[in-house]
Amino acid sequence: MRTQRPADVIDDPIQLVAVGLVTLFAGFIYSAIGFGYALLAVPALLFCDLTLPQVLAIVNVAIVAQGATVVRHMRRDVEWRMLAPFVAVALVAMSIGVVCLYHVTNLPSERVKQLVGVIVLGVLLVQWYWKVDPQPRLHWGWGVLAFGCSGFIGGMVATAGPPVVLWAMAHAWSNKRTRATLWSTFLCYVPFHFFMLYVAFPKVVPGAIVMGLPFAVTTAVGSMIGMRVGRRIPRPRLRRIGVCVLIIIAIMAILSPVFQS
Repeated sequence: MRTQRPADVIDDPIQLVAVGLVTLFAGFIYSAIGFGYALLAVPALLFCDLTLPQVLAIVNVAIVAQGATVVRHMRRDVEWRMLAPFVAVALVAMSIGVVCLYHVTNLPSERVKQLVGVIVLGVLLVQWYWKVDPQPRLHWGWGVLAFGCSGFIGGMVATAGPPVVLWAMAHAWSNKRTRATLWSTFLCYVPFHFFMLYVAFPKVVPGAIVMGLPFAVTTAVGSMIGMRVGRRIPRPRLRRIGVCVLIIIAIMAILSPVFQS
């Protein structure tokens, strides 16, 4: 018996405010430190009494809203011939991730939170400690590995960013090209992810997409606040604070049975 509860709207005012605040703060964190939207939003939204498929749909809506403008202005900085095969690898891996997600949703909600917390914490630790000197060119195998991991965890818990970020940062590219490559990649993921989520959860995903539209606005507001704060506080200090917040949320998700009791 599946535990997903289809819901087209959030009719609880407290839940509505909670989801709005989470997406606002996630947008703030991303804009202030340059990463972390899904790493914060996914585990935090699970505490708002949403199912994991609903959370992934809401996060994807925000990704489209954030990335469309960036890619429109920077599309000429993307080397599509190099990127396309890696994106194809990611989409295959994403299919496997969504299959795992389908089975994960049979678990009790507290176990789902723990799993997401472990994945987020692991991703943060890898991103924090794995430092690579930028190279003019990388072996294609690193791209397959990075995009395969990205697609899998993106399909399962929507945190597709870190593996591709590490791969992009390992190249001696300009900031503009790096940013354009990352956002182009994420926008390529979203339609396929929506499709796979719909196939797996047809009663949940359409309503969750509609539900996510107003929260794309709160995400945008949080991003604007984050940009202003980012201009006034040194980026390294903001980054340390942001990472600490993400670690705390991941640990809270891992320890969710304790809070539940």
